[in-house]
This record gives sequence, structure tokens and C-alpha cells, in this order.
Amino acid sequence: LLAPGTVYVAPAGFQMTLAARGILSLRPADAGAGYSPSVTLLFESVARAYGPDAVGILLTGMGEDGAVGLLAMRERGATTICQDEESSIVYGMPQAAIRLGAAMKILSPPMIGRELPGLVGANDGERSEHHVGR
Repeated sequence: LLAPGTVYVAPAGFQMTLAARGILSLRPADAGAGYSPSVTLLFESVARAYGPDAVGILLTGMGEDGAVGLLAMRERGATTICQDEESSIVYGMPQAAIRLGAAMKILSPPMIGRELPGLVGANDGERSEHHVGR
């Protein structure tokens, strides 16, 4: 079960998913899996389990992992945020999500940190002047 104030990191070679009631699962990745662990797989599970009660944040990274999963979260009503290009070391993952229309907001890490307290317990996606339309 998830615990407040705890960070969970999926180990290499495993996939992490989240089910309703805060049940976190790890399973060995399938042979030939594109990304292991996969942010998209995690985000898709969060979308199914929590829908509009979730917040998805995609930070700097190489490739496109996470983009489709973040879009699934947005389509289920979650608030979705991507790191901005200026503060990203590698803009691949956030850029891919933004191109898909998955990001409601595009912010620097300090702005993401300021935004989070206002998202706890509420999720209307309209609190930021950096709101991005689809």
C-alpha cells in the first residue's frame, strides 16, 4: 500500500502499476518491452484507478516514454503537467507529451512545486496562468 510522504522507484527490469485503494504492484518486465520501467504503463494504471483524482507530472528525459500514459490521464480527467523546455536537460519526454496534447500545464520544476499544494484534494486543472489548451 502507498504511504504518505514516500517516494517509490521501480527497479530496472520491472514494471510498476497502481490500482485503486493505493495498491502498488511490481512485476518483471516482458522480454522486449520498450521501456523498463515504463512511465506510460504506470500513468495508464493511474488513469484507470484514479481518473480525475490524479495528478501526472512528466519531467525531463530522453525518448517518448510517458507521453501516451500522460494523455490517458488527461483523457480521464486528471491534471497533467510537463516540465518546460528551458529547464529540461533533455526535452524528449515532455515534448512528446506536449505534442500529443497531454499537458494541461507546462512549468519549470520550481513552479511545479508551487502548484502541487493547490492540487491536493482538488483537480480542476484551471489554477495556472500556464494552462495549455488542447
